[in-house]
Amino acid sequence: MMMKHGCGAHMGGHGARHAGGHHGDGSEEPEQPDLPSRKAVDPVCGMEIDADHAHAMIRRGDQRLFFCSEKCLSKFEAAPENYPSS
Repeated sequence: MMMKHGCGAHMGGHGARHAGGHHGDGSEEPEQPDLPSRKAVDPVCGMEIDADHAHAMIRRGDQRLFFCSEKCLSKFEAAPENYPSS
């Protein structure tokens, strides 16, 4: 039976896997677990951000500081003494 809109593997939603795959090698893609995001707080504006998707990260001693934007990073770099370590 030929499907009108593709191979039919997506009929069960986007979570359905292609058995046998259409990826050239016949192998199935391994499942990737949904990992919890790492939360961080921008030291300049106080916004909670996802560390994996932060605009920038810098090291300060043994700390990692994450920034939501270029603006906050620039403010920090101009006067890091204004932002005490936690």
